[in-house]
Amino acid sequence: MTPNAPYLLADKPAGVPTHSPDGERQGFVEYLARQTGEELRVCHRLDKETSGALVLARSAAAARQLADLFAQHRVDKRYWMITDRNPRLDDQIEISTDIKKERGAWVSSTPAPNGNAVSRFKRQRRHGDHTLWEVQPATGKPHQIRLHAQQLGIPVLGDAEHGGTPFPRVLLHALELRFTSDSAGEVVHRTAAPPFFEDLHLLADIDLTAWLAALDRRRRLFDPGAETTLRLLHGEGDNVRCDLFGPVCWFYWYRDQPPQQSDLDRMAAFAQTAGARHWKVQLMLDRGTAPQQRRHYASNALADWTACEHGLRYHFKAAQGLSPGLFLDQRQNRLWIKHHAKDKTVLNLFCYTAGFSLCAAAAGARQVVSVDTSKSTLDWARENFALNNLDGDHLEFWAADARYFLQGCHKRQRRFDLIICDPPSFARGKHGPFKIDRDLPNLLQQILAVLEPDGTVLLSTNYEKWNQTQFENTVRKSAAVTLAPTPPTDWDFELPGQAPLMKSLLLQKT
Repeated sequence: MTPNAPYLLADKPAGVPTHSPDGERQGFVEYLARQTGEELRVCHRLDKETSGALVLARSAAAARQLADLFAQHRVDKRYWMITDRNPRLDDQIEISTDIKKERGAWVSSTPAPNGNAVSRFKRQRRHGDHTLWEVQPATGKPHQIRLHAQQLGIPVLGDAEHGGTPFPRVLLHALELRFTSDSAGEVVHRTAAPPFFEDLHLLADIDLTAWLAALDRRRRLFDPGAETTLRLLHGEGDNVRCDLFGPVCWFYWYRDQPPQQSDLDRMAAFAQTAGARHWKVQLMLDRGTAPQQRRHYASNALADWTACEHGLRYHFKAAQGLSPGLFLDQRQNRLWIKHHAKDKTVLNLFCYTAGFSLCAAAAGARQVVSVDTSKSTLDWARENFALNNLDGDHLEFWAADARYFLQGCHKRQRRFDLIICDPPSFARGKHGPFKIDRDLPNLLQQILAVLEPDGTVLLSTNYEKWNQTQFENTVRKSAAVTLAPTPPTDWDFELPGQAPLMKSLLLQKT
Protein backbone atom coordinates (compact mmCIF):
# COMPACT_ATOMS: atom_id res chain seq x y z
CA MET A 1 0.00 0.00 0.00
CA THR A 2 1.20 3.48 -0.86
CA PRO A 3 0.25 6.72 0.95
CA ASN A 4 -0.99 9.49 -1.33
CA ALA A 5 -3.05 11.78 0.89
CA PRO A 6 -5.99 12.05 0.89
CA TYR A 7 -6.00 8.56 -0.67
CA LEU A 8 -4.44 5.21 0.14
CA LEU A 9 -3.19 3.41 -2.96
CA ALA A 10 -3.58 -0.30 -2.25
CA ASP A 11 -2.70 -3.50 -4.10
CA LYS A 12 -5.45 -6.07 -3.56
CA PRO A 13 -4.57 -9.77 -3.69
CA ALA A 14 -6.76 -12.26 -5.53
CA GLY A 15 -9.13 -14.33 -3.42
CA VAL A 16 -9.98 -11.50 -1.01
CA PRO A 17 -13.20 -9.43 -1.25
CA THR A 18 -12.78 -5.67 -1.34
CA HIS A 19 -14.85 -5.29 1.83
CA SER A 20 -16.53 -7.54 4.38
CA PRO A 21 -19.21 -9.70 2.72
CA ASP A 22 -21.26 -10.16 5.88
CA GLY A 23 -20.09 -7.82 8.64
CA GLU A 24 -18.16 -10.62 10.36
CA ARG A 25 -15.49 -11.80 7.98
CA GLN A 26 -12.90 -9.19 7.11
CA GLY A 27 -12.46 -7.88 3.61
CA PHE A 28 -9.35 -6.19 2.26
CA VAL A 29 -10.46 -2.76 3.45
CA GLU A 30 -10.99 -4.01 7.00
CA TYR A 31 -7.60 -5.73 6.85
CA LEU A 32 -5.90 -2.47 5.79
CA ALA A 33 -7.77 -0.49 8.44
CA ARG A 34 -6.46 -2.90 11.09
CA GLN A 35 -2.92 -2.61 9.70
CA THR A 36 -2.90 1.20 9.43
CA GLY A 37 -5.23 2.24 12.23
CA GLU A 38 -7.08 4.46 9.77
CA GLU A 39 -10.74 4.68 8.84
CA LEU A 40 -10.79 3.91 5.13
CA ARG A 41 -13.66 4.41 2.71
CA VAL A 42 -14.48 2.34 -0.37
CA CYS A 43 -15.17 4.31 -3.56
CA HIS A 44 -14.85 1.46 -6.08
CA ARG A 45 -14.51 -2.29 -5.89
CA LEU A 46 -12.60 -5.15 -7.42
CA ASP A 47 -14.13 -8.61 -7.65
CA LYS A 48 -12.92 -11.04 -5.02
CA GLU A 49 -11.08 -13.01 -7.73
CA THR A 50 -9.30 -9.95 -9.19
CA SER A 51 -5.94 -8.63 -8.01
CA GLY A 52 -4.42 -5.20 -8.38
CA ALA A 53 -4.93 -1.46 -8.11
CA LEU A 54 -7.43 -0.18 -5.55
CA VAL A 55 -7.81 3.40 -4.27
CA LEU A 56 -9.31 4.08 -0.84
CA ALA A 57 -10.29 7.44 0.62
CA ARG A 58 -9.07 8.65 4.01
CA SER A 59 -11.92 11.12 4.59
CA ALA A 60 -15.57 11.55 3.72
CA ALA A 61 -14.76 14.54 1.52
CA ALA A 62 -12.13 12.60 -0.42
CA ALA A 63 -14.55 9.70 -0.78
CA ARG A 64 -17.25 11.94 -2.25
CA GLN A 65 -14.82 13.47 -4.72
CA LEU A 66 -13.43 10.12 -5.83
CA ALA A 67 -16.92 8.61 -6.13
CA ASP A 68 -17.88 11.52 -8.40
CA LEU A 69 -14.82 10.90 -10.57
CA PHE A 70 -15.78 7.26 -11.00
CA ALA A 71 -19.43 8.14 -11.68
CA GLN A 72 -18.36 10.65 -14.35
CA HIS A 73 -16.00 8.07 -15.94
CA ARG A 74 -13.01 10.35 -15.29
CA VAL A 75 -10.85 7.55 -13.88
CA ASP A 76 -8.76 5.75 -16.49
CA LYS A 77 -8.52 2.02 -15.75
CA ARG A 78 -6.32 -0.61 -17.36
CA TYR A 79 -6.55 -4.34 -16.76
CA TRP A 80 -4.70 -7.38 -17.99
CA MET A 81 -6.52 -10.63 -18.62
CA ILE A 82 -5.46 -14.00 -20.00
CA THR A 83 -7.60 -16.37 -22.01
CA ASP A 84 -6.99 -19.81 -23.50
CA ARG A 85 -9.48 -19.19 -26.33
CA ASN A 86 -8.30 -17.75 -29.61
CA PRO A 87 -11.17 -17.00 -31.99
CA ARG A 88 -10.51 -14.82 -35.00
CA LEU A 89 -10.73 -11.31 -33.64
CA ASP A 90 -9.20 -7.96 -34.50
CA ASP A 91 -6.26 -6.93 -32.33
CA GLN A 92 -8.36 -4.03 -31.01
CA ILE A 93 -12.07 -4.37 -30.21
CA GLU A 94 -14.66 -2.16 -28.53
CA ILE A 95 -17.80 -3.73 -27.10
CA SER A 96 -20.88 -1.92 -25.77
CA THR A 97 -23.75 -3.72 -23.97
CA ASP A 98 -26.33 -3.24 -21.26
CA ILE A 99 -25.37 -4.92 -17.98
CA LYS A 100 -28.08 -5.45 -15.38
CA LYS A 101 -29.01 -7.85 -12.62
CA GLU A 102 -31.50 -10.59 -13.33
CA ARG A 103 -32.55 -13.26 -10.82
CA GLY A 104 -29.63 -12.46 -8.55
CA ALA A 105 -26.93 -12.55 -11.28
CA TRP A 106 -25.32 -9.90 -13.46
CA VAL A 107 -26.01 -10.42 -17.14
CA SER A 108 -24.94 -8.61 -20.30
CA SER A 109 -27.19 -8.08 -23.30
CA THR A 110 -26.15 -8.57 -26.88
CA PRO A 111 -23.81 -5.79 -28.10
CA ALA A 112 -25.61 -2.46 -28.41
CA PRO A 113 -24.13 0.86 -29.61
CA ASN A 114 -25.54 2.89 -26.71
CA GLY A 115 -25.17 0.39 -23.90
CA ASN A 116 -24.41 1.27 -20.28
CA ALA A 117 -21.18 -0.76 -20.31
CA VAL A 118 -18.28 -0.12 -22.71
CA SER A 119 -14.92 -1.94 -22.79
CA ARG A 120 -11.95 -1.73 -25.14
CA PHE A 121 -9.80 -4.83 -25.67
CA LYS A 122 -6.28 -4.78 -27.12
CA ARG A 123 -4.31 -7.95 -27.81
CA GLN A 124 -0.81 -7.82 -26.28
CA ARG A 125 0.91 -11.16 -26.94
CA ARG A 126 0.35 -14.88 -27.26
CA HIS A 127 2.20 -18.02 -26.23
CA GLY A 128 0.73 -21.37 -27.22
CA ASP A 129 -2.93 -21.44 -26.27
CA HIS A 130 -2.70 -18.42 -23.98
CA THR A 131 -3.26 -14.82 -25.03
CA LEU A 132 -2.78 -11.69 -22.94
CA TRP A 133 -5.27 -8.88 -23.55
CA GLU A 134 -5.24 -5.35 -22.15
CA VAL A 135 -8.71 -4.08 -21.30
CA GLN A 136 -9.81 -0.49 -20.69
CA PRO A 137 -13.32 -0.34 -19.27
CA ALA A 138 -14.83 3.06 -20.04
CA THR A 139 -17.60 2.34 -17.52
CA GLY A 140 -17.66 0.44 -14.24
CA LYS A 141 -20.45 -2.09 -14.16
CA PRO A 142 -20.12 -5.21 -11.95
CA HIS A 143 -18.30 -8.11 -13.66
CA GLN A 144 -18.04 -5.92 -16.77
CA ILE A 145 -14.75 -7.21 -18.16
CA ARG A 146 -15.58 -10.82 -17.39
CA LEU A 147 -19.00 -10.57 -19.06
CA HIS A 148 -17.63 -8.76 -22.11
CA ALA A 149 -14.77 -11.23 -22.49
CA GLN A 150 -17.29 -14.07 -22.41
CA GLN A 151 -19.39 -12.39 -25.12
CA LEU A 152 -16.33 -11.95 -27.35
CA GLY A 153 -15.51 -15.65 -27.06
CA ILE A 154 -12.38 -15.02 -24.99
CA PRO A 155 -13.55 -15.75 -21.43
CA VAL A 156 -11.00 -15.10 -18.70
CA LEU A 157 -8.97 -18.21 -17.85
CA GLY A 158 -10.14 -19.48 -14.47
CA ASP A 159 -13.48 -17.66 -14.64
CA ALA A 160 -15.74 -20.71 -14.77
CA GLU A 161 -18.68 -18.53 -13.69
CA HIS A 162 -18.49 -16.78 -17.08
CA GLY A 163 -17.47 -19.61 -19.37
CA GLY A 164 -13.75 -19.72 -18.65
CA THR A 165 -11.67 -22.88 -18.33
CA PRO A 166 -11.17 -23.85 -14.65
CA PHE A 167 -7.75 -22.75 -13.35
CA PRO A 168 -6.12 -22.10 -9.95
CA ARG A 169 -7.21 -18.44 -10.06
CA VAL A 170 -9.11 -16.01 -12.28
CA LEU A 171 -6.44 -14.44 -14.50
CA LEU A 172 -7.67 -10.85 -14.31
CA HIS A 173 -5.48 -8.12 -12.85
CA ALA A 174 -6.16 -4.38 -12.34
CA LEU A 175 -2.93 -2.98 -13.69
CA GLU A 176 -3.38 0.77 -13.38
CA LEU A 177 -5.66 3.58 -12.20
CA ARG A 178 -5.12 7.19 -13.27
CA PHE A 179 -7.13 10.28 -12.30
CA THR A 180 -6.82 13.94 -11.35
CA SER A 181 -8.50 15.34 -8.25
CA ASP A 182 -8.65 18.83 -6.76
CA SER A 183 -7.10 17.70 -3.48
CA ALA A 184 -4.33 15.39 -4.76
CA GLY A 185 -3.60 16.52 -8.31
CA GLU A 186 -2.68 13.78 -10.77
CA VAL A 187 -2.70 10.31 -9.22
CA VAL A 188 -1.20 7.34 -11.05
CA HIS A 189 -1.42 3.97 -9.31
CA ARG A 190 0.26 1.13 -11.19
CA THR A 191 0.73 -2.33 -9.71
CA ALA A 192 2.98 -5.21 -10.73
CA ALA A 193 1.20 -8.06 -12.48
CA PRO A 194 1.67 -11.65 -11.27
CA PRO A 195 4.65 -13.34 -12.97
CA PHE A 196 2.53 -15.54 -15.25
CA PHE A 197 1.05 -12.41 -16.85
CA GLU A 198 4.56 -11.30 -17.80
CA ASP A 199 5.76 -14.77 -18.81
CA LEU A 200 2.95 -16.77 -20.41
CA HIS A 201 4.97 -19.96 -20.77
CA LEU A 202 4.67 -20.45 -16.96
CA LEU A 203 0.98 -21.26 -17.49
CA ALA A 204 1.88 -24.63 -19.02
CA ASP A 205 2.62 -25.92 -15.49
CA ILE A 206 -0.68 -25.62 -13.62
CA ASP A 207 0.84 -26.64 -10.27
CA LEU A 208 3.57 -24.02 -10.56
CA THR A 209 0.99 -21.41 -11.55
CA ALA A 210 -1.06 -22.23 -8.43
CA TRP A 211 2.05 -21.84 -6.29
CA LEU A 212 3.04 -18.58 -7.95
CA ALA A 213 -0.50 -17.26 -7.47
CA ALA A 214 -0.18 -18.09 -3.76
CA LEU A 215 3.18 -16.30 -3.64
CA ASP A 216 1.68 -13.30 -5.44
CA ARG A 217 -1.05 -13.06 -2.76
CA ARG A 218 1.55 -12.93 0.03
CA ARG A 219 3.58 -10.31 -1.78
CA ARG A 220 0.55 -8.01 -1.95
CA LEU A 221 -0.10 -8.44 1.78
CA PHE A 222 3.38 -8.48 3.31
CA ASP A 223 6.51 -6.42 2.86
CA PRO A 224 9.08 -8.97 1.63
CA GLY A 225 11.86 -6.73 2.89
CA ALA A 226 10.50 -6.77 6.44
CA GLU A 227 9.01 -10.26 6.74
CA THR A 228 11.70 -12.90 6.53
CA THR A 229 9.53 -15.69 7.99
CA LEU A 230 6.34 -16.28 6.05
CA ARG A 231 4.07 -19.11 4.94
CA LEU A 232 4.15 -19.12 1.15
CA LEU A 233 1.96 -22.17 0.42
CA HIS A 234 -0.83 -23.29 2.71
CA GLY A 235 -4.03 -24.65 1.22
CA GLU A 236 -3.03 -23.86 -2.36
CA GLY A 237 -0.33 -26.49 -2.80
CA ASP A 238 -2.32 -29.75 -3.18
CA ASN A 239 -0.82 -31.45 -0.11
CA VAL A 240 2.35 -29.39 -0.31
CA ARG A 241 3.06 -26.52 2.08
CA CYS A 242 5.98 -24.14 2.11
CA ASP A 243 7.47 -21.74 4.65
CA LEU A 244 10.03 -19.05 3.98
CA PHE A 245 12.66 -18.92 6.72
CA GLY A 246 15.01 -16.15 5.65
CA PRO A 247 17.10 -17.49 2.75
CA VAL A 248 15.42 -20.93 2.74
CA CYS A 249 12.15 -22.23 1.27
CA TRP A 250 11.13 -25.21 3.41
CA PHE A 251 8.60 -27.49 1.72
CA TYR A 252 6.43 -29.96 3.65
CA TRP A 253 5.50 -32.85 1.36
CA TYR A 254 2.24 -34.57 2.43
CA ARG A 255 1.61 -36.54 -0.76
CA ASP A 256 1.57 -40.34 -0.74
CA GLN A 257 4.50 -40.67 -3.14
CA PRO A 258 7.91 -38.97 -2.85
CA PRO A 259 8.54 -36.05 -5.21
CA GLN A 260 9.66 -36.78 -8.75
CA GLN A 261 12.32 -34.79 -10.57
CA SER A 262 9.63 -32.59 -12.14
CA ASP A 263 8.36 -31.78 -8.63
CA LEU A 264 11.85 -30.89 -7.45
CA ASP A 265 12.37 -28.68 -10.52
CA ARG A 266 9.08 -26.94 -9.73
CA MET A 267 10.11 -26.34 -6.12
CA ALA A 268 13.47 -24.98 -7.24
CA ALA A 269 11.74 -22.58 -9.64
CA PHE A 270 9.31 -21.48 -6.94
CA ALA A 271 12.09 -20.88 -4.41
CA GLN A 272 14.00 -18.80 -6.94
CA THR A 273 10.94 -16.66 -7.66
CA ALA A 274 10.38 -16.25 -3.92
CA GLY A 275 13.91 -14.88 -3.60
CA ALA A 276 15.23 -17.79 -1.52
CA ARG A 277 18.80 -18.93 -2.11
CA HIS A 278 18.13 -22.47 -0.81
CA TRP A 279 15.30 -24.94 -0.56
CA LYS A 280 14.56 -28.18 1.25
CA VAL A 281 11.74 -30.71 0.96
CA GLN A 282 10.74 -32.51 4.14
CA LEU A 283 8.69 -35.67 3.54
CA MET A 284 5.80 -35.91 5.99
CA LEU A 285 4.91 -39.52 5.09
CA ASP A 286 4.19 -41.76 8.10
CA ARG A 287 5.22 -38.95 10.42
CA GLY A 288 5.06 -40.00 14.06
CA THR A 289 4.79 -43.71 13.25
CA ALA A 290 8.03 -44.43 11.43
CA PRO A 291 10.49 -41.63 12.27
CA GLN A 292 13.42 -43.68 11.04
CA GLN A 293 12.00 -43.47 7.50
CA ARG A 294 12.06 -39.69 7.28
CA ARG A 295 13.74 -38.51 4.11
CA HIS A 296 14.35 -35.16 2.56
CA TYR A 297 15.66 -33.47 -0.56
CA ALA A 298 17.58 -30.21 -0.63
CA SER A 299 19.29 -27.81 -2.98
CA ASN A 300 22.53 -28.04 -0.97
CA ALA A 301 23.92 -29.06 2.38
CA LEU A 302 23.03 -25.87 4.30
CA ALA A 303 22.95 -27.04 7.93
CA ASP A 304 21.85 -23.97 9.91
CA TRP A 305 21.04 -20.30 9.42
CA THR A 306 19.19 -17.41 11.09
CA ALA A 307 16.15 -15.30 10.24
CA CYS A 308 14.10 -12.60 11.95
CA GLU A 309 10.50 -12.28 13.19
CA HIS A 310 9.15 -9.17 14.93
CA GLY A 311 12.66 -7.92 15.66
CA LEU A 312 13.93 -11.18 17.20
CA ARG A 313 16.38 -13.55 15.58
CA TYR A 314 16.02 -17.32 15.51
CA HIS A 315 18.35 -20.20 14.72
CA PHE A 316 17.05 -22.62 12.10
CA LYS A 317 18.44 -26.12 11.53
CA ALA A 318 18.00 -28.43 8.56
CA ALA A 319 18.51 -31.77 10.27
CA GLN A 320 16.59 -31.53 13.55
CA GLY A 321 13.21 -33.03 12.65
CA LEU A 322 10.18 -32.13 10.59
CA SER A 323 10.48 -28.39 11.24
CA PRO A 324 13.54 -26.14 11.10
CA GLY A 325 12.64 -24.50 14.41
CA LEU A 326 9.61 -22.18 14.35
CA PHE A 327 5.86 -22.63 13.73
CA LEU A 328 4.73 -19.61 11.76
CA ASP A 329 1.01 -19.96 12.44
CA GLN A 330 1.82 -18.79 16.00
CA ARG A 331 3.32 -15.50 14.78
CA GLN A 332 0.50 -13.27 16.04
CA ASN A 333 0.29 -15.17 19.33
CA ARG A 334 4.03 -14.64 19.86
CA LEU A 335 3.52 -10.94 19.18
CA TRP A 336 0.68 -10.90 21.73
CA ILE A 337 3.03 -12.37 24.33
CA LYS A 338 5.61 -9.75 23.45
CA HIS A 339 3.00 -7.05 24.20
CA HIS A 340 1.62 -8.58 27.42
CA ALA A 341 4.48 -10.29 29.28
CA LYS A 342 6.21 -7.29 30.84
CA ASP A 343 6.86 -7.75 34.58
CA LYS A 344 5.03 -11.10 34.62
CA THR A 345 6.06 -14.60 35.62
CA VAL A 346 5.73 -16.73 32.48
CA LEU A 347 5.61 -20.51 32.06
CA ASN A 348 5.99 -21.99 28.56
CA LEU A 349 4.99 -25.68 28.40
CA PHE A 350 5.90 -27.95 25.47
CA CYS A 351 8.15 -25.06 24.56
CA TYR A 352 10.07 -26.65 21.62
CA THR A 353 12.70 -24.00 20.68
CA ALA A 354 11.03 -21.51 23.05
CA GLY A 355 9.85 -18.82 20.65
CA PHE A 356 7.14 -17.76 23.13
CA SER A 357 9.71 -17.64 25.92
CA LEU A 358 12.00 -15.50 23.81
CA CYS A 359 9.18 -12.99 23.18
CA ALA A 360 8.33 -12.91 26.89
CA ALA A 361 11.94 -12.27 27.88
CA ALA A 362 12.32 -9.55 25.22
CA ALA A 363 9.17 -7.90 26.60
CA GLY A 364 10.70 -7.66 30.08
CA ALA A 365 9.05 -10.55 31.87
CA ARG A 366 10.12 -10.90 35.49
CA GLN A 367 10.63 -14.65 35.13
CA VAL A 368 10.48 -17.01 32.14
CA VAL A 369 10.38 -20.78 32.58
CA SER A 370 10.64 -23.05 29.52
CA VAL A 371 9.70 -26.74 29.76
CA ASP A 372 10.17 -29.48 27.17
CA THR A 373 11.02 -33.18 27.30
CA SER A 374 13.83 -32.77 24.74
CA LYS A 375 17.20 -31.61 26.04
CA SER A 376 18.38 -30.93 22.49
CA THR A 377 15.54 -28.50 21.75
CA LEU A 378 16.17 -26.76 25.08
CA ASP A 379 19.81 -26.34 24.04
CA TRP A 380 18.47 -24.92 20.79
CA ALA A 381 16.27 -22.55 22.80
CA ARG A 382 19.31 -21.35 24.74
CA GLU A 383 21.00 -20.62 21.40
CA ASN A 384 18.03 -18.42 20.44
CA PHE A 385 18.34 -16.50 23.70
CA ALA A 386 22.07 -16.04 23.22
CA LEU A 387 21.50 -14.88 19.64
CA ASN A 388 19.35 -12.07 21.03
CA ASN A 389 21.69 -11.26 23.93
CA LEU A 390 19.15 -12.36 26.53
CA ASP A 391 20.39 -14.09 29.67
CA GLY A 392 20.08 -14.00 33.44
CA ASP A 393 18.94 -15.97 36.46
CA HIS A 394 15.30 -15.16 35.67
CA LEU A 395 15.47 -17.54 32.67
CA GLU A 396 14.95 -21.25 33.44
CA PHE A 397 15.04 -24.28 31.14
CA TRP A 398 13.66 -27.60 32.38
CA ALA A 399 13.89 -30.93 30.56
CA ALA A 400 10.74 -32.53 31.94
CA ASP A 401 7.30 -33.88 31.13
CA ALA A 402 4.97 -30.88 31.41
CA ARG A 403 2.51 -32.83 33.55
CA TYR A 404 5.14 -33.78 36.11
CA PHE A 405 6.61 -30.30 36.12
CA LEU A 406 3.15 -28.89 36.93
CA GLN A 407 2.79 -31.38 39.78
CA GLY A 408 6.07 -30.14 41.22
CA CYS A 409 5.01 -26.49 40.93
CA HIS A 410 1.74 -27.26 42.69
CA LYS A 411 3.54 -29.00 45.57
CA ARG A 412 5.94 -26.06 45.94
CA GLN A 413 3.07 -23.55 45.58
CA ARG A 414 4.80 -21.95 42.64
CA ARG A 415 2.44 -19.70 40.63
CA PHE A 416 2.57 -17.95 37.27
CA ASP A 417 0.87 -14.89 35.78
CA LEU A 418 0.97 -16.14 32.20
CA ILE A 419 1.08 -19.75 31.00
CA ILE A 420 1.56 -20.76 27.39
CA CYS A 421 0.55 -24.27 26.39
CA ASP A 422 0.82 -25.52 22.81
CA PRO A 423 0.79 -29.30 23.29
CA PRO A 424 1.30 -31.82 20.51
CA SER A 425 -1.68 -33.87 19.40
CA PHE A 426 0.30 -37.00 20.29
CA ALA A 427 3.69 -37.53 21.90
CA ARG A 428 5.61 -40.38 23.48
CA GLY A 429 7.43 -39.97 26.76
CA LYS A 430 9.08 -42.05 29.45
CA HIS A 431 6.03 -41.53 31.65
CA GLY A 432 3.65 -42.70 28.91
CA PRO A 433 2.13 -41.18 25.79
CA PHE A 434 0.31 -37.84 25.68
CA LYS A 435 -2.93 -37.72 23.64
CA ILE A 436 -4.60 -34.34 23.52
CA ASP A 437 -8.14 -35.63 23.03
CA ARG A 438 -7.75 -37.78 26.15
CA ASP A 439 -5.36 -35.78 28.34
CA LEU A 440 -6.31 -32.11 27.78
CA PRO A 441 -8.91 -31.96 30.62
CA ASN A 442 -6.42 -33.16 33.26
CA LEU A 443 -3.69 -30.96 31.83
CA LEU A 444 -5.94 -27.90 32.07
CA GLN A 445 -6.76 -28.64 35.70
CA GLN A 446 -3.04 -28.85 36.46
CA ILE A 447 -2.38 -25.56 34.68
CA LEU A 448 -5.14 -23.72 36.49
CA ALA A 449 -3.81 -25.02 39.81
CA VAL A 450 -0.56 -23.05 39.32
CA LEU A 451 -2.13 -19.98 37.65
CA GLU A 452 -2.40 -16.77 39.65
CA PRO A 453 -6.04 -15.75 40.31
CA ASP A 454 -5.91 -12.97 37.69
CA GLY A 455 -3.54 -14.87 35.39
CA THR A 456 -4.01 -15.82 31.73
CA VAL A 457 -3.47 -19.03 29.78
CA LEU A 458 -2.70 -19.00 26.06
CA LEU A 459 -3.81 -22.45 24.87
CA SER A 460 -3.50 -23.68 21.30
CA THR A 461 -3.62 -26.86 19.26
CA ASN A 462 -3.31 -28.15 15.71
CA TYR A 463 -5.34 -31.29 16.44
CA GLU A 464 -6.98 -31.97 13.09
CA LYS A 465 -10.11 -33.67 14.48
CA TRP A 466 -11.25 -30.50 16.28
CA ASN A 467 -12.50 -27.32 14.70
CA GLN A 468 -12.52 -24.09 16.71
CA THR A 469 -15.99 -24.74 18.14
CA GLN A 470 -15.14 -28.29 19.20
CA PHE A 471 -11.92 -27.02 20.78
CA GLU A 472 -13.83 -24.37 22.74
CA ASN A 473 -16.48 -26.87 23.86
CA THR A 474 -13.78 -29.28 25.05
CA VAL A 475 -12.14 -26.52 27.08
CA ARG A 476 -15.45 -25.43 28.63
CA LYS A 477 -16.25 -28.99 29.68
CA SER A 478 -12.75 -29.42 31.11
CA ALA A 479 -12.44 -26.40 33.38
CA ALA A 480 -14.26 -23.41 34.88
CA VAL A 481 -12.78 -20.67 32.72
CA THR A 482 -13.79 -17.68 30.66
CA LEU A 483 -12.68 -17.72 27.03
CA ALA A 484 -11.43 -14.90 24.84
CA PRO A 485 -10.17 -15.02 21.26
CA THR A 486 -6.50 -14.73 20.42
CA PRO A 487 -5.35 -12.37 17.67
CA PRO A 488 -6.41 -13.53 14.20
CA THR A 489 -3.84 -15.50 12.26
CA ASP A 490 -2.01 -13.56 9.58
CA TRP A 491 -3.34 -13.91 6.03
CA ASP A 492 -0.35 -15.91 4.85
CA PHE A 493 -2.35 -18.77 6.39
CA GLU A 494 -6.14 -19.01 6.10
CA LEU A 495 -8.21 -16.15 4.75
CA PRO A 496 -11.36 -14.99 6.59
CA GLY A 497 -14.09 -17.58 6.30
CA GLN A 498 -11.66 -20.51 6.00
CA ALA A 499 -11.42 -22.87 8.95
CA PRO A 500 -7.96 -22.55 10.55
CA LEU A 501 -5.77 -25.57 11.23
CA MET A 502 -4.38 -23.88 14.33
CA LYS A 503 -6.93 -23.20 17.07
CA SER A 504 -6.11 -21.01 20.06
CA LEU A 505 -7.78 -19.34 23.05
CA LEU A 506 -7.03 -17.05 25.97
CA LEU A 507 -8.32 -18.47 29.28
CA GLN A 508 -8.89 -17.00 32.72
CA LYS A 509 -10.26 -18.56 35.87
CA THR A 510 -13.89 -17.90 36.73
